[in-house]
Amino acid sequence: MLNQKKTLDTIKQYKSNQQISMLTCYDYVFAQLMDEADIDCLLVGDSVGTNVLGYASEQEVTLADMLHHTKAVARGVQTSFIISDLPYQTYETPEQALQSAQLLIEAGADAVKFEGFYPDIVRLLTAHNIQVVCHLGLLPQTALKKSVQAVDKASIQQLYRHACDLEYAGASMLIVELIPEEVAKEVTNRLSIPVIGIGAGRFCDGQVQIVYDVLGLTKRQFKHVNRFFAFRERLAEVFVAYKKRVQQQTYLDITHSFHVDGV
Repeated sequence: MLNQKKTLDTIKQYKSNQQISMLTCYDYVFAQLMDEADIDCLLVGDSVGTNVLGYASEQEVTLADMLHHTKAVARGVQTSFIISDLPYQTYETPEQALQSAQLLIEAGADAVKFEGFYPDIVRLLTAHNIQVVCHLGLLPQTALKKSVQAVDKASIQQLYRHACDLEYAGASMLIVELIPEEVAKEVTNRLSIPVIGIGAGRFCDGQVQIVYDVLGLTKRQFKHVNRFFAFRERLAEVFVAYKKRVQQQTYLDITHSFHVDGV
């Protein structure tokens, strides 16, 4: 029997029962691999800008970029739940957010995510049957400095209020980024919707990471990332070996070539 496509109801049932797995995904091949591994959620994040497209920041990512990569990921997925980011300045008003979100849903996203406290956007999108994932804590699109958030009483209480208000407005899931794990644990306990952490410690309902960080493809190793491999170093060795064997004319042998008799 084939596995069924995961829905938000499926993901919500995991809260308090099993941890939710989420990874960023930007292309067809990785989407296939993650889907086959039964990763619960694939996040087509605007982190594609700095990790794939060579942009200086997430602010350079366009809606066209997100549509392109969402379509690629959707082609590789059978069961995983796909979440796509609304990029910078594509949700300046609820109406603009709706137009942007509808395009991402048409491209293959199951839900859309945006950063910050905008309950009006949540209400409008959900009124049009678009499932919404919210994002609090560090907001990469607008952060001047990527440092730990919610570290004093006022900012912690504000985070709690914003999280509860977004759930009340209709948010289906919340991502919290770069906050103390004690704060993340309390947010997770207060909400009935799944809370997914990145750099938010051990006690959320699930974890999301940049896939290239987990694989060790990025140069920098972050405190909140537990790398499985050092693929960057290994791939560098492969490329050097490839060049050497091509230069020495040892890369191919007779079994890797096509042949015809009588020539």
